[in-house]
Amino acid sequence: ILAHGNSGQEITFTRSGTSDWWGITFCLGGSGEFSHCLFEQASRTVALDGDAGSVSITDCNLRDGGSGIYASGGEVELGSTIISGMSSYGIMCSSISPTFLDGDVVIEDCNYGVYLTSITDLNLATSLTIRSATQAGVYLIDCIDPTLDNLIVTGCSGIRGALCLGRCGEAVLGPGN
Repeated sequence: ILAHGNSGQEITFTRSGTSDWWGITFCLGGSGEFSHCLFEQASRTVALDGDAGSVSITDCNLRDGGSGIYASGGEVELGSTIISGMSSYGIMCSSISPTFLDGDVVIEDCNYGVYLTSITDLNLATSLTIRSATQAGVYLIDCIDPTLDNLIVTGCSGIRGALCLGRCGEAVLGPGN
């Protein structure tokens, strides 16, 4: 899928009436590029399952759904994008790490901001802003010896707070946090 809108003329992906919609799922090598798009009210807004290809999302707004980005395979690139109002995860990845192309990705008002599991050599060093997560801003499980730098995590009121690490070994926090 190639969906390239323009500033002020975004392409909108949303449900029809009151019906539920799952979102857009990529599998079996499927790939996509989205720029200047609005995604709203999807269960899993953009998903990459198992053997998916790659998805690039830039200058987009993902809002008011279940999960913003869900990935268990493939590659995810995000730049200048806002993910907000997700009842589960802003970004949830298992075994792959999202790539943040610039410092203009904002995740706000989600249950979990970024939830990552089972990622080897995790290096989150590009500036990322996470605000007002109700469970955890950044939640890492089985991400051995991660490096975290340039994260701005504020107003996370949940029991897991701004940063929660489980079975991650020795985390390195850079000076930009």
